[in-house]
Amino acid sequence: MDVARSEMVEAELDAMIRRRDTERRKSEGERLEHELYAESERRHFERESRRLRWEWVHHFEAQAERAEANTQTADA
Repeated sequence: MDVARSEMVEAELDAMIRRRDTERRKSEGERLEHELYAESERRHFERESRRLRWEWVHHFEAQAERAEANTQTADA
């Protein structure tokens, strides 16, 4: 088979695939997987944010306990 011919057929197939995908996106919109991934990512960042907030709370509680212990030691 001629290399130029096979490359032309491949280019035609690529164009057809892109065209059909564009038509599908116009009629159906983006695929459900994209929406599910976006929701999963949002939940992950929400959990991570909540975890980091608790870490800061624990950090400042420990810092307050140390400061209070130092104050009591200084008073003694």
